[in-house]
Amino acid sequence: MNFKVLSIGGVLQEIIYNTDAADVIWQPMRRQSKKMIAVDYGAKISSNQVWRSYGGGALNSLATFNSLGLKCAPVSIIGDDLAGHEILHYLAKRKVCTKFIEVDKTKETAFSFILNLPEDNEHVVFVSQGVLNKFRFKKVLLKHHRADWLYITSLRGNGAEFNLREIFHYAKDQAVKIFWNPGQQQINNFNKYLKYLNRVAFLSLNLQEAKILTGLLKLSDKSVSTLAKFLIESGCQAVLITKGVAGVELYTAQKVYKQPGKKVKVINTTGAGDAFNAAFLSGYIIYQGDYQVALQLGVRNAVAVIQTIGAHQGVLTKKDL
Repeated sequence: MNFKVLSIGGVLQEIIYNTDAADVIWQPMRRQSKKMIAVDYGAKISSNQVWRSYGGGALNSLATFNSLGLKCAPVSIIGDDLAGHEILHYLAKRKVCTKFIEVDKTKETAFSFILNLPEDNEHVVFVSQGVLNKFRFKKVLLKHHRADWLYITSLRGNGAEFNLREIFHYAKDQAVKIFWNPGQQQINNFNKYLKYLNRVAFLSLNLQEAKILTGLLKLSDKSVSTLAKFLIESGCQAVLITKGVAGVELYTAQKVYKQPGKKVKVINTTGAGDAFNAAFLSGYIIYQGDYQVALQLGVRNAVAVIQTIGAHQGVLTKKDL
């Protein structure tokens, strides 16, 4: 079976809890201020809107690929519990292939609780990794299948380094292109992965992650453009830097492409990055390498998602192309 995209990463049960009964505060630090969400000790926090669904980087991105008409499948792991079986049912209803989702009988399906503050456009995520700590990328599962792209989302736990090594080796052996949106664990240990960048077509970072990398890589110039140049010289085809409402920049060896953001009423920021990245890659595939159109589609999809409560509800469809 041939796939346009395989999404590799987390699949989990998710509760998004909207509330205005919390405050965003700035905590003075030695060299900077830190933004924090605070609630009164012992308080009962009420909500007028709670969303129970499914998320994780692999599932959120797959929702966009599937909605835009690309043949796709998640590569992940769930527990043999109610939440895990609900996820399989959820994907089956959307006619998504689930043959690359392993079911483990010893651990529970991963879970996240998202405290969302719509008025402040902020959220905090509480995550229980559960069975995701046991995820191992197994090339044998893909033996009789073919993918044009691997979309790699955040990978956590002790197996993350092993998984990335296996994924990059598989991509090299099979001549599969990679879109990589590294998680915090990968950002913090990025020097380990520099040797794989020549296999990455697109590396996507948000502005905060880019700033962290400039320090970790000890670049003399802390600018985003210098970081992008370094990453491209290290092998990446292109580097995406997302900047929230300020838009996004795409760096290639020849040119910098820019796409402004769009100010809208934000309901929930969860899944915005997944929405942008997946729609950008979809646009790049559908429009045969047109960077600017892909950027536009990415921003449109992110805007659509942040105006809904779910992490991938509201994604664009083929009718929106």
